Amino acid sequence: MKKLIILAGALFLSLTCFAVQNKDCISRMSVQGSGKVEVPADQFEMSIGVKVIDKSAENGMEINSEKMGKVKEVLTEVGINKKEYKTSGFSVKPVFSRRPKNAPGNWKREIVGYQVDNGFNVKSKKMDAIGHLIQKAVAAGANNISNITFSLSNPYKYRAEAIETAVKNAEKDADALLKATGQETVKILDISISNFYVPSRRYSNAMFTMEKADAADSVPVNPGTINVNVKVNIDFQIRKKNC
Repeated sequence: MKKLIILAGALFLSLTCFAVQNKDCISRMSVQGSGKVEVPADQFEMSIGVKVIDKSAENGMEINSEKMGKVKEVLTEVGINKKEYKTSGFSVKPVFSRRPKNAPGNWKREIVGYQVDNGFNVKSKKMDAIGHLIQKAVAAGANNISNITFSLSNPYKYRAEAIETAVKNAEKDADALLKATGQETVKILDISISNFYVPSRRYSNAMFTMEKADAADSVPVNPGTINVNVKVNIDFQIRKKNC
């Protein structure tokens, strides 16, 4: 019985030493990987507005309404349906006289006219219509074409591909770290997506004038590509080799 107790004690001591040694061999490593997929833009958004300044507010609204009606016809002509645009804002505000140089002390500003603004916000997947829409809208009376942006109608369609790229990049970094430190992977402890973002692309020449639009039948516009970006975090359990 005494011999059995001694053997059991020796076995316990051996297991304890192995556990301590094994614990010293094990550690944790965290890496982050980024993945990017470039996809051609398939959706655009833009503002088309008409600004009219007239001495009479009533006359200004009438002129603005007439021009906006023509712009609306252009939208239909290039294939933009009613679900793809909406009124972005309407306003009528007074235009005041400017203070002259060396104005007398009793000078007061006066209303010299009225500014009438109206516009549409367009959002559509009809990418081929952009250039024609700009040219025809300006020809119809629009004098404010702005906020042109390009994006993806369904960025989540490319999310899995971006995640796969991010994981591969994280694994490459992990392999390099393990090789440099003489360690090896035991298992993956945790993996998560830390970021998923798809920025839209704003057209650099966001403002157009009548002269530019009249210079050609269609204004040249290049939507370019949109980047689908993902970042992943991976935690590994690692150990020293031959430990």
